Amino acid sequence: MLLIRSILCAIQSSCVKSQSSAKVLSGTLLSTKYRSLLQQSTSKYSGFQKSSVKMSTPSDDPKENTILGDNDRKNTLNTADADCSSVSSPAEPHLSKLTQEQTLESAKEDHVESGNSQQNHTASEDLSAILHDDAIKTQKLPSNRQNSRKRKMSLHATFKRPRLTSDEELSQTTHYFENGLRKVVPYDFKYNTFAKGRWVGKTLGQIYTTEFRLYPIAFYERAIREKRLLVNLKPAKSLDRVIKDNDLITSLSHRHECPISADPITVVADNDEFFVINKPCCVPLHPAGRFRHNSLLSILARDFGKTEIFSIHRLDRMTSGLTVFAKSKERAGKCHVQIRDRTVEKEYVCRVCGDFTKFSLPEDHDHHIEIKGDVVIVSEAMKVYDMKIGTSVVSRDEEAKECTTTFQCLSTDGVTSVVRCKPKTGRTHQIRVHLQYLGYPITNDMMYNTPAWGEDRFRLGPISKPMKEVMEELASMKKWTSVLESFDDSMKQEKVAAETPDNGDDVKSPDLSPAMLKAASKIEGLVPYRADCEECKSPLPDPRPEELVMYLHALKYRGPDWEFETPLPEWAADGWMEGNK
Repeated sequence: MLLIRSILCAIQSSCVKSQSSAKVLSGTLLSTKYRSLLQQSTSKYSGFQKSSVKMSTPSDDPKENTILGDNDRKNTLNTADADCSSVSSPAEPHLSKLTQEQTLESAKEDHVESGNSQQNHTASEDLSAILHDDAIKTQKLPSNRQNSRKRKMSLHATFKRPRLTSDEELSQTTHYFENGLRKVVPYDFKYNTFAKGRWVGKTLGQIYTTEFRLYPIAFYERAIREKRLLVNLKPAKSLDRVIKDNDLITSLSHRHECPISADPITVVADNDEFFVINKPCCVPLHPAGRFRHNSLLSILARDFGKTEIFSIHRLDRMTSGLTVFAKSKERAGKCHVQIRDRTVEKEYVCRVCGDFTKFSLPEDHDHHIEIKGDVVIVSEAMKVYDMKIGTSVVSRDEEAKECTTTFQCLSTDGVTSVVRCKPKTGRTHQIRVHLQYLGYPITNDMMYNTPAWGEDRFRLGPISKPMKEVMEELASMKKWTSVLESFDDSMKQEKVAAETPDNGDDVKSPDLSPAMLKAASKIEGLVPYRADCEECKSPLPDPRPEELVMYLHALKYRGPDWEFETPLPEWAADGWMEGNK
């Protein structure tokens, strides 16, 4: 026993001396490179070792003709609308550590390029200068050896994205009202996103042509020439640039946001714990796609001064109704747990096609649907079928997620019905997809009640056309397709190698709205029109009134210790008829 203790003491004494010697050497004799390696080695044996998070790379190609029982690989993608005007990511992924070699190489390139940003000052190059200033702030290399570790920190540790509700973000632009719409003045925008797992190994060209549909490939080729597409804060040389794990992709653009309804946001409750509002249709909760300053969080910060609120649930952009925010992270966390544990009761109301009281099932069926009196319970699993256009379908694949919705008819005029909906789960478009599956889609649902699905509208599953064809038709109905065609025609008239002429920021279009110019004058430096912006030259038309409303409303949410409710929308009232307001 004494011999064993002696051996252990000797080993421990040797380890202490080794670490002490290492410290002396690292402070006096070793170069920066070997000192870093020694520090990493010492940390490892002291029990500290950084771990990296691997990012999954799910498939982007769903199988065709899949209704029930298909075997697509699991789609783990966020289903919010993809940003059509620039590369965007609705949710920032977990970040893994860059290799030491990549970081050192990036540091060398940054050091060389830090003095070469002021070239070819066109209107578009001014945007690149904005980014270069950020690059200096973010990647400034310390010369002091004491800070040598900072040189090896990845962009993930040094890059900071300002909060949407910060003064810096809110001062980017402003809004104005016109033709019953809330509009945002176009503005110069820099979007940064770290590469998603599914992008790794793909080229920039592949990402832009498969993930984003607003602009033709010529638009991005010109952006490359004008140094408005960057990877790791340095201009990409071509669209053939292969994206690696954790690459930071930046796009610079003159951003045009979609208008939303000018209907007012009404406050349902404002107390010590909650801020609750009645959300109008067509307003997204978070920034997504072509919405940023016209998102609910930005509007609440700008118009109501609510910069520190936390959402506890989500509504689809086209769904109106109750939206609950907590005033503290702790309260939001409790509500999230309650929703996860399904102790929160949710009640919606909608107007559907047909007489819902006449719903019935065939005698021999294998559908997960129960009829109990006047209540219909649907327990069909669902999956996201096409992430790019945000479409979900009922499916019995292994990756499909279970979900249950209870429906009850409140009133009917024989042509349409008002239906109460109680989802037990919260899948993407769950109510809309289950109603389509029953054969009673929401009357003005422009996604799930269109001819693209065939005559039966996917009732009880089978349709007579391939799913790929359905998705293509749905995509073609998007308003941005008209913009793409217009841009494509415009760019065909230009030589691919031609540089954009500098027409100056002061060039004004004769068609600019007086209301927009008046709003833009309130913010110094805001440029509402750029001669080299394709969307300035070929703007989208205003949405039609019917495109801003869908008859689905979040009516009531009730938790174990809280409850909120809104009034019924006017289209849910007895005797209401389409077109009467």
